[in-house]
This record gives sequence, structure tokens and C-alpha cells, in this order.
Amino acid sequence: MEAGKLYLFANGEIYLIKSSLDLKFKELRNLYRDLTKESDYFKFYSFYTLTSSIIELSLNYICLLQCVNLYGFSDYKPFNEIFSNLRFKDKLLLYPSIFSSGKFSTDNEDPTIQVLSKFITDRNKLLHPKPILAKGESNIAPNEFNDFDSLFDAFKTRGINHLDFEFNFEEIKFFNISYPDCVKLAKALGVYKKDYYEIMTSEKIVATKLILKKK
Repeated sequence: MEAGKLYLFANGEIYLIKSSLDLKFKELRNLYRDLTKESDYFKFYSFYTLTSSIIELSLNYICLLQCVNLYGFSDYKPFNEIFSNLRFKDKLLLYPSIFSSGKFSTDNEDPTIQVLSKFITDRNKLLHPKPILAKGESNIAPNEFNDFDSLFDAFKTRGINHLDFEFNFEEIKFFNISYPDCVKLAKALGVYKKDYYEIMTSEKIVATKLILKKK
């Protein structure tokens, strides 16, 4: 069977699920083999962004397949739309529970899940940076002057000649990714593929290192 294609048969009809997941895994393996401590840091960023694409695509694949299995070809679409539009991290943490009717859950305390959860947070900082608005204070309160004359009068009264400002937020820093970060992520991705993705796309969900059976 051609890679990236899954054929489904139901009610005398044939359906096809097609994705680029196999190709992306291959591209990622090739990229990872080329990484070293001395690699250009843009390769580290490329590894992070491609890994992000793979994990989210795999979760969306899980969602589509599970919705088809649970609700059938005629009714799966609204459920797939709802569940595939969950936040990235929520997909990872909630899919085992959603698609097993609460019989299983993601082990949020597992080191691999924690690495992936942190990665998703870091990925959002990297790919979706946001400006920061912070409230500040000055050595002369803004309500004490409304033009330059009143400001200079305030300077004379206090015996100063300038305004000082202080804002309550951490310094904005360039997001750094290191070679050890990539190694840790690659190991977590391997465990995820074996103990989460392959289980969630099989005929029956079972307990694994990453998926717990609820008592």
C-alpha cells in the first residue's frame, strides 16, 4: 500500500485518508542526522518547526480517524471539526480521554508528555510571538503634569532634571534552541510515536507508557 494513504471500506463504498506524515517523518530523520553541536542554529529552528508540524499533523490524523470510527462516514465531520480545532496542547492531553469515552487518559506526569507540553509552549513563543504591554511607574506621576511647563515646574520642586521609568516585565529575549534541546525532543518524539500515535491510530486504545487506563 502506498505510504501516506489509508483505504477504508464501509457500506459498499471506498474512502481514502491521505497525509504527508510518512514523508515528514523521513525529512525529520534526515535533518536530525545532520545536526551536531556545531550546526548553524537555523537548523535547530528548522528541526523545531518541522517537529511541530509533524506532531500537530499526527494529532489531526488521530482525530479524523477516531471520528470516522466513532461516528461513521456520514456523521464524522462536525465532531472532527470541533476536536481538531482544540488548542495544540489540549489535543495531546485530551484525545485519549475523548476518544475512549473517558476510559483512558494521557499521563500528564510522564517525562515524555512533559517534554512535549513544554515544547508546544516554546513552539508557540517561537512561531507566534506577541508584543508585551506592561504598566510602569515614573519618578513623577503622570497626573502631576499635563504639559512641558508643569513638568519643568515638577523638576524644580523635586530638584531633578529628568524622568525615570520602571516597568514590571522581564526583558524580552531572543528565543534560543540548542542542540541538547533537539536531542531531548527527538527522544520524546520517538516515544510519542510508539506509545501514543500508533496506539491512538490502532483498532483499540490500550494502556501504554503515555496512556493510562482509568480505574
